[in-house]
Amino acid sequence: MSLKVKEKARKWLTRDFMIKPVVTLQMFETVRKVLDILNTTTHNGFPVVDGTNRVIGLISRNHLIILILN
Repeated sequence: MSLKVKEKARKWLTRDFMIKPVVTLQMFETVRKVLDILNTTTHNGFPVVDGTNRVIGLISRNHLIILILN
């Protein structure tokens, strides 16, 4: 990695790369809603939130697809 790239990388923050808006899944989401989200986004991971929108976990697109297909 060149010195110029290293210097620039030191200034980058997570927010510079994150996908917005954040798409969350509720703890007890319906399969239909999950399918809608998978079909309308390109996100590869989703925070899972409780009833107060507190993040309680993460689930990946691949994991969701495997669970739905089985």
